[in-house]
Amino acid sequence: MPGRNSHPIFVKKMCDRKGIIGRFRDILSVGGISYYIKSEGIQTRIYIYNYFHLLADENFKSKWEVNLYSRDGKIAKKLTGAFEEGETVVLDTAEISELDDFGVIHTKIKCAHGMFDQPYTTTFFNEYYRPDSTNHGVFAHSLGAPAAIHYTYNRYSSGWSLKSGFRPYMLIGSGCKFNKIGHGKCTRANLTFINYKKEKMSLEMERLRPMESRRLDLFAILPGLEGHLSDKAFSIVIEAENLLSKPYFYQTDAKFLMGEHL
Repeated sequence: MPGRNSHPIFVKKMCDRKGIIGRFRDILSVGGISYYIKSEGIQTRIYIYNYFHLLADENFKSKWEVNLYSRDGKIAKKLTGAFEEGETVVLDTAEISELDDFGVIHTKIKCAHGMFDQPYTTTFFNEYYRPDSTNHGVFAHSLGAPAAIHYTYNRYSSGWSLKSGFRPYMLIGSGCKFNKIGHGKCTRANLTFINYKKEKMSLEMERLRPMESRRLDLFAILPGLEGHLSDKAFSIVIEAENLLSKPYFYQTDAKFLMGEHL
């Protein structure tokens, strides 16, 4: 039973494992996603915590599962473990040799006492860092999980600017989790960059298959973007179908890294 200091919304949302729904508990333990980077001197740490224990105010023993996808949508590495109480587990891509240069992180937290039939709260955090610059890292929180549905994704994100000498990138992926056998390239995205003069530059991405991802070197694929954006504020508009929510926009030089989910 939840303790006296449990979070009321958390308890209300938690489903009992009994009955028909409980039989599909592992499928419905949807978890959360983010992206990892393992290239160009950047690594990723993944911090997984037992949110059943934290928010239920009770020692709910839980298991964790982490699927790390390569850019082609295939699982490059699957890791599993168990929480004893309320500790945090830390995974580091620097210690996992099987990974791609980048890809999607998908975590699930499974508990014998209950489950959620939809994503609930932040299930993990990840940190992008440079091993040769240990005093600097960028944290990101997990987001909604991929699902076997098709949907429209539209996003307007403003207030961005580029630091002098930094190069911008975007991690973007397919949120479709239909069986990949025979399933077409169902994810599409159109990106538009609007500068302070309201001038626009657009990019239509290649279509992606389920769980595929891309890291866009924006200056390389959009010649003229650097001058278009300059050092002034700009906005990013995304109009897409079946996109993994949300893309991650970051900029870096040879030493520092900064970024945020759109």
